[in-house]
Amino acid sequence: MSAPSGEGCLTLGEGGVIVSTDCSRSASMIELRGARLSGDGVGDVLLDEAIVRLIDALRGGILASLGTERIDLTDSGSVELETGSGLRVLLGDMDGALSRLSSLAALSRSLDVEEYEVIDLRFGGEATLVPR
Repeated sequence: MSAPSGEGCLTLGEGGVIVSTDCSRSASMIELRGARLSGDGVGDVLLDEAIVRLIDALRGGILASLGTERIDLTDSGSVELETGSGLRVLLGDMDGALSRLSSLAALSRSLDVEEYEVIDLRFGGEATLVPR
């Protein structure tokens, strides 16, 4: 996972710990925008454990197949995912984002989500899908 930091970025490992201030981006990394860190040096961590749980959920099970490339947390009231195919998933506020990922997983089992440009899960129990 990488997190932009000023002019560069930081590489974050398990648990949201900064493991490097060099950001050689690989295809398996998720870019994280807008996350607050406890500092900008090796060993510092993400301040929000919910973000770490969100990332872990995206890396496991059926959600790993989405190919999430970016998580935008710039506005904590409007968490957004972007995949390599250009799909945008709107999860709403950070407090409900994890439960909305369960809804996304259910949709992924029943639909080809890559046929959609936007999946809006911000409104509990409902999904708005915008086709390509």
